Amino acid sequence: MQDSVKVSVEELRALLAAERIEGLVVTGFVDDGSGFSKDVKPLHRFAQFHPMWDEVYLELGRVLLRLKVVDGSSGLQMERVARMESAFEVDPDDVFGAMSLLRTLLPSGRESARVEQIDYYVDPAGAGRAGKVAALGLALDKGEYLFFDPLDPANGIHVGNVQSRDLWLAWTERRYVPGSCAV
Repeated sequence: MQDSVKVSVEELRALLAAERIEGLVVTGFVDDGSGFSKDVKPLHRFAQFHPMWDEVYLELGRVLLRLKVVDGSSGLQMERVARMESAFEVDPDDVFGAMSLLRTLLPSGRESARVEQIDYYVDPAGAGRAGKVAALGLALDKGEYLFFDPLDPANGIHVGNVQSRDLWLAWTERRYVPGSCAV
């Protein structure tokens, strides 16, 4: 396991002021298609990527920021890391992989975006813990928005948009303390 440095919201603000988001990457594994059970007969053997949503990475120029689920599914830890690596066991027949989703998640389909504002939510009981938030929103130039929340214990981090944020706020009954800062 590599060394990581926890990143506070203020440190995130400084990173985002200096760099554009150039990638939003989920890691996972590639199954070569040979692992089908005997009762399943696929038409073609194919490789398939299986994302593991417990961590996502933001590529910010030469800086790599990892968001990972902590405390069960009640928090996101923000950490600066040197490289992407597997936080899960990969079967010997499979291969560790990664996929960038930024173009897919942004309605404009662009390859990079400038963050204009950070919206964050903290648990009043854990406020002040460096690098940990209950959820994170990034207001981007061109009116786009990315929202990250860890409250999906079956699937890990949910990545959505402003509507996802509004649903999350309604679902959590606004029990988290909101904060916001311009970048």
